[in-house]
Amino acid sequence: MAERPVLLVFDPEPFHILRLQDFIRDQYRCVYVESCEELFSSYARLDGALDLVFLHSPDDVVPFGDLVKRLQEIRSTTEIFVAVRPEDMQETLELMQAGICGYIPKPFVESLLIHALEEALSGVFLRRDFLDLIQHKLPSVAVTLDWRDRVWNELNQRRVKGRILYLEEVPLLFSDDSPSMDTYRKPSLLMVEDESDFRKVLAKFLSPLYQFHHFGSVAAASDYLQQHPAPDMVMLDIYLPGKDKAETLQAMKSVCPSADIVVVVDYYELDVVIDASENGAHFYLVKPFFRDDMLVTLANVMQRRYFRELITSQVV
Repeated sequence: MAERPVLLVFDPEPFHILRLQDFIRDQYRCVYVESCEELFSSYARLDGALDLVFLHSPDDVVPFGDLVKRLQEIRSTTEIFVAVRPEDMQETLELMQAGICGYIPKPFVESLLIHALEEALSGVFLRRDFLDLIQHKLPSVAVTLDWRDRVWNELNQRRVKGRILYLEEVPLLFSDDSPSMDTYRKPSLLMVEDESDFRKVLAKFLSPLYQFHHFGSVAAASDYLQQHPAPDMVMLDIYLPGKDKAETLQAMKSVCPSADIVVVVDYYELDVVIDASENGAHFYLVKPFFRDDMLVTLANVMQRRYFRELITSQVV
């Protein structure tokens, strides 16, 4: 990115804004607002120059859900990132269903916030590149006035269902035929988790969406991969018996260096998340997690992977 991304940061507490300025002033061009009125006026003024809306703390009167809805009514392709309290997970799930591009639990530390914002913005720019590719490769679609909104909405609907949208499916959004979510190949997902009952429960939800294989150890996964192709994604319990967390992650990366790794960590162990992100595992799930949280996280990872591969193939 040649220029620093532009963030619109909302927080009614001036003290919070001062702390955020210390965190992110060097990485981003930020517009800080403390009221809903400022939020909406700045949002309208920035328009195409804006990359991300960061809702840090809700107004005492207006909850996050209402703010997200009003922003999306102004512009359906709004990209919104939120900081939430762990006890508000039900509200967070509703925000994910509404199409926010990411969230971070509070309290957070500087490095984790920077990492989370970088990942959210990576998704933002990949989705924009995907829309540009549609305009270039599918000109018959791009003549429709609302085509960007329709594709954006479909991306969000797929994501909250744990699915991804392939380029070949886009024309079906503009025809009388309904796009099928089962037409194209399922991405491959390998899970390493020592609790067999937990693996079986997750298989119930994940097998319809992925080519799903699960194992109780990195060694068992390694034996399987000697005879089978590497997966697109690995879901890794970082607390496997017999190894420390760093060894577990390194062992998995050695076995499967091409896969995107989602680490499963215990509640509030932010140091584990930070260490994992610095060692190549850029995504995480915090136990105990909700099924919908898991599906959206995995779909986000896979959609970004597909976009990267697609866009790279077009450039080459």
